[in-house]
Amino acid sequence: MVKMQERRNPLSEEHRRMGEILRQARQRAGATTRDIAYYSSGHISNVENGHATPSEDLIFQYVSLLGCDEGLARNALEEARKVIRERKMNRRREAFKEEVTPDSPYHVMRGLYSTVESEASFLLDENGAIRYVDVVRHVVAIRSEARYVTVRYGYPSDRRAGVLGVIASENCRVVTVREGRVGYLTAILELSRPIVPKDEPLIYSYRVAVSSAVRARPVIHYHAEPSSKRYSVRVQFHEECRPREIWWFRESGPFDAEGVADVRKMIPLNKNNFYYRDFRDVGGEYMGLAWRWA
Repeated sequence: MVKMQERRNPLSEEHRRMGEILRQARQRAGATTRDIAYYSSGHISNVENGHATPSEDLIFQYVSLLGCDEGLARNALEEARKVIRERKMNRRREAFKEEVTPDSPYHVMRGLYSTVESEASFLLDENGAIRYVDVVRHVVAIRSEARYVTVRYGYPSDRRAGVLGVIASENCRVVTVREGRVGYLTAILELSRPIVPKDEPLIYSYRVAVSSAVRARPVIHYHAEPSSKRYSVRVQFHEECRPREIWWFRESGPFDAEGVADVRKMIPLNKNNFYYRDFRDVGGEYMGLAWRWA
């Protein structure tokens, strides 16, 4: 009894169409699958039946030797390659969906995305304590799909447990919140949708609430990622507890960020007690505002 060979399906409809274009060109030229130099008859058959993706060199031979239409052949090759790229991307996405959870290590979760822009608005009360910080961030995926982002905050003036809290605002939700022994809070936020490389930045926002009457340290600094494009900081002081002088800084290290004020970086005082600074192209630096209390 003869066993019938199972019929193979093309890799995709795009591969089938491409193979048909190549086959017709070869047949019109009166050539066989053995007449194409450097390639086996079996490989040519696989390409023309849509079972393999040809190289550009092979496409060149069909065009230059067999008279295949160059534009038609190259467009068909690009469409077939798109299918293969998308399948590979989907496999990577599925793999990361299985691996990355809110319980994954910080460095794993943090390695999947990058913050390209960040804005922070601070509100201080009559005691000089921070009441809350509203944060807006623009994030992009780096290597594969990213679903979770992490945030870390501390209030050095008051390191008691329960002083800080995180509230989701837009395009995210709070999944877990953990407090360290020295008053630092780490929260994991789930984005409203997963992001993948080449997506436009997803913008999400949240609020850090502070439950303390202790006056804040007179400095706000932010460490920008190497890929960061912009950081904006805004500070609204209360009329009863305003700065005597205020300046901005932009330094390479955290210790330099709290040095003596540079008169060239002083910000003029105003009656609204509202101060801000926009920093551009800030990858890897420490920047923010510092002041002396009145």
